[in-house]
Amino acid sequence: MYFGNVPHKVTAGLEETRKRGPAGPGVSDEVRLDRMDHWPVMEKKGRCKYPGCKGIVRIKCSKCDVHLCITSERNCFLEFHKMT
Repeated sequence: MYFGNVPHKVTAGLEETRKRGPAGPGVSDEVRLDRMDHWPVMEKKGRCKYPGCKGIVRIKCSKCDVHLCITSERNCFLEFHKMT
């Protein structure tokens, strides 16, 4: 999804990750940014999918089905679901 002439930071990062190797099905911007029913749930360990983060976490978004960090140093869960 584009905002003006500049691609969204998270969307661009996810596209770059997809080019480097196999990736699971992507989350559409409409679902990721809808602010409805995105709850952190505990799951098996997985790598954080936020672009630039390499954390190993047990937290996953219940709606997007994507592992994301929520720690005292970073909150990839919040950043992934924001439009900044």
